[in-house]
Amino acid sequence: MKVFLQTMLVLTGALCLHPAHVRAQQAEASTGDSLYLAALSDTLENMARTDSTYLLPMDVSVSNMLITELFTNIAQANGVNIAVTGDGEKRITCSFRQIPLAEFIYFICREHRFGARSTGSILTLFPYRAPVAEPPLTVHYDTLQKCFSFDLRQAKLANVARRIGEVSGINLIIPQTMYEQRISTFGQAMKAGEMVQALTVANGLGAQKKNETTWEIYAETTHNAEGGLTPSNRLQGADTTTVRSIPMRYRTVEKIPDIVPAELKKEVEMIVFPDQNSLIVSGMHSKVERLSSFLRQIDRSIPLISIDVIIVDATDNNTLDAGISFGKGTEAVTSTGALSPGVDLSLGAGSINRLIRSFNGFGSINLGQVSPNFYLDLKLLEENGKVMLRSTPRLSTLNGHKATLKSGEIKYYKESQTSIIGSQSPMQTESYQWKNVEANLSLEITPYVSLDSCITMQIELTQNEFTERESQDAPPGTTTRSFNSIIKVNNEETVLLGGIERNLAGRTGKGLPFIARIPVLRWLFGRTTRTKNVQKLNVFIKPTIIP
Repeated sequence: MKVFLQTMLVLTGALCLHPAHVRAQQAEASTGDSLYLAALSDTLENMARTDSTYLLPMDVSVSNMLITELFTNIAQANGVNIAVTGDGEKRITCSFRQIPLAEFIYFICREHRFGARSTGSILTLFPYRAPVAEPPLTVHYDTLQKCFSFDLRQAKLANVARRIGEVSGINLIIPQTMYEQRISTFGQAMKAGEMVQALTVANGLGAQKKNETTWEIYAETTHNAEGGLTPSNRLQGADTTTVRSIPMRYRTVEKIPDIVPAELKKEVEMIVFPDQNSLIVSGMHSKVERLSSFLRQIDRSIPLISIDVIIVDATDNNTLDAGISFGKGTEAVTSTGALSPGVDLSLGAGSINRLIRSFNGFGSINLGQVSPNFYLDLKLLEENGKVMLRSTPRLSTLNGHKATLKSGEIKYYKESQTSIIGSQSPMQTESYQWKNVEANLSLEITPYVSLDSCITMQIELTQNEFTERESQDAPPGTTTRSFNSIIKVNNEETVLLGGIERNLAGRTGKGLPFIARIPVLRWLFGRTTRTKNVQKLNVFIKPTIIP
């Protein structure tokens, strides 16, 4: 955004907001607005009389600029003191040429409902709030019949008490904390006691008669805490039975009765009405009002959280099997094997004798022959493998509710049971049943959204895996890896649950004692198998709040 402020040092001899101009604009406004605009005009006129800068014309061109920032630039460019309080987020787009500063301020204040006040050379602009007109208060007293007629609509209790005292001499004593409480009721030709009862019953209040001309008004909940109504010294019916349907706008009504505090449910009956997602509540008026106020406080929109989960399970394994073994078998061995990939040969006597004959004749070398059942195994193999399993499920749940992901497999095993029936001629019977064992990847996430749109997640991750069976009928064994944590992330931020890693390394060998331990000779007189397996589980979680 760029601001182009050009101040022209051209003095004018008259105020830009002359009365005729102001009256023409005020004619379009209501009476309340007329007073507001007149006060605004007077303030700017006073500022212009003390500082002629407000009469100077200027050029203004802005686009989507904060009003506070605009007036800051205008004040700096013109050398005046302007302060803006409240509503700092309002923005403006305008373009003016050769408009006096005071007239420009008047236009902005009128269009965006700002008021103005001056303190010496400082002009303060603030959000204007139109005064709320008090509703008409109608109270008549017939001095002959000594009856009241009244029509009250959202009237202040203090004003009602004052008016009743002025027209009849009846005194209503009310606590200072209840001065601003508003009441509504209607009555015709009522005696003093009936009038007081109508005022209190209709508005959930209580009253106690002190003498023939004085009543004490109180909030019913305060006196209930002291022991309830006393018929001898309080008006009967200071609280009436009320039946009300309270609809829930954002929450389901099913579990609402369970979360209402026991104190609010005393002497109040609640019936769940699922057809309209409402509660039917009945009880004393004041208690129903307290319950209704509580339900309005908890009836808020519940965020929906979509959770993207990326599960990466990587396995890296390496196996090395090398060595030479030879001996004499029970029968002749046929030469077989492979040279690629890796060497895995089994040589019979014929192949070995041909190899020996190829060496005979070199100098004094004469190795002789092997027996027909002789064999030689030569193995040099290395296996490498890398497997990556990736899954991308998506979960959705309401704020504060658990989302669960479960994936795995089931293996079965047979369990046998032998029974012997009879004593003289025992008979042996055998029965069996199939049972199962599960190995699952389980992920449970419970999100909680705060007011700053941060998401706190309780995460429980458990991974079970099968191990090799010792026998076919034995139940399969399992291994478990788990992760439990509480983390806090911003909306649409990705978090990594630290890789859960499993390392398995093994080495086995066999050969001639002591010789098999020598690095070079162990390949000729022994056999070695080395295995290495690395398995890593990574879980990426990205929560998103869906409005």
